[in-house]
Amino acid sequence: MRKNIFNQKLSKFWNKMDSKILNSKINKSIEILKNPDTTELKKELSKIDTNELLKKIDEFDKSKFDELNIDKKELLEKLSTVDLDKVSNLLGENGNEIITKLKKFLT
Repeated sequence: MRKNIFNQKLSKFWNKMDSKILNSKINKSIEILKNPDTTELKKELSKIDTNELLKKIDEFDKSKFDELNIDKKELLEKLSTVDLDKVSNLLGENGNEIITKLKKFLT
């Protein structure tokens, strides 16, 4: 019984840490996105396999946002259409599809 309680507390701790790390990464990404110099953004986006990203998006469940304590409304407020268009263009061939799917998750 004690072991089970410990495991639950440990699990909550790791989920909280994962959430904080993810939110930190999201905020850093938005900061890079808002920078008028797109050099760093291009560098980061060039590392992404867009076909793999599309597969991941298709597997993603909206409830995961809640599990990770991601405030979708706040995220939408931080991302403008111009920002998303910029990312779409820099992602290339699959950019429009990726951004469309991302918007669906956030609304």
